[in-house]
Amino acid sequence: MFVHEQWSEEWKRLRTLISENELDEYQEKIIRLARESVVLATTEPDDYSTIGNTRMGGVPDWPSHLAYPSEDGLLYNFLCQINCSDLKEVNRLLPDHGMLYFFIGDSETASDVDVRVVYYDGPSSALQKYDLDNASFIDEYDIYTDAPFRVQLAKTISLPYAGSDEVEELFSDDDDLTDQYSDVHLDPSWPDGHGLLVSYPYAIGDDPRLHQRDDGDEVEDWVCLLELGDDQNTGFCFWDAGFLQFLIRIEDVKRRDFSNVRGVIQTS
Repeated sequence: MFVHEQWSEEWKRLRTLISENELDEYQEKIIRLARESVVLATTEPDDYSTIGNTRMGGVPDWPSHLAYPSEDGLLYNFLCQINCSDLKEVNRLLPDHGMLYFFIGDSETASDVDVRVVYYDGPSSALQKYDLDNASFIDEYDIYTDAPFRVQLAKTISLPYAGSDEVEELFSDDDDLTDQYSDVHLDPSWPDGHGLLVSYPYAIGDDPRLHQRDDGDEVEDWVCLLELGDDQNTGFCFWDAGFLQFLIRIEDVKRRDFSNVRGVIQTS
């Protein structure tokens, strides 16, 4: 659990929901499982008048000296860029400066999506709108360059989904308690958006962390760095109304090493 003083309202909301759903006996255990996360919501079209802002869709503001993610001359499709300075007051796991870029390549297999994450921590003066004119992409169908959008950030609390190992262990497979927990987890008072940073992954069926972790890792060693859902603004669409997840070891994030990110799509 990552605790930050600016999250007092979110923790208060969680405690209230736990009590309202008659789970006071489990309150501290649920609190220990919770993660401070950030909701991303697209708001208005981005005209690129600001270089280096947090953006979904369109094209990135890219360091001029850095090689653009590609394979055999084909480019990865850009999804979003996160200006980490937007997060420094609300998150202590991610960097507090620089840019995080998220890309997708081949997504034919939902359990093994080809994704890339690039972290740039150099001067913002090196950033410029990347020219993708006449580019060829690994995936020529899911290209989101025509709809750049600005992004609003909101604090939230991420909890493991009801079928996760953590929740099954907590409630010993008691269906009634699990249902009460689900009401906390899915309460509509939590902010909604089109993306989620540093969270537990949503799952349809098995927890995706179980299949992506390395030998010797525990499930709790991994975190969902970014989860993206369908978005009519940017045109994001991942299989059948699915969620694209970037999974990573927590220790890798702490070391600012984003080379071992696993891509998964959760879809019905």
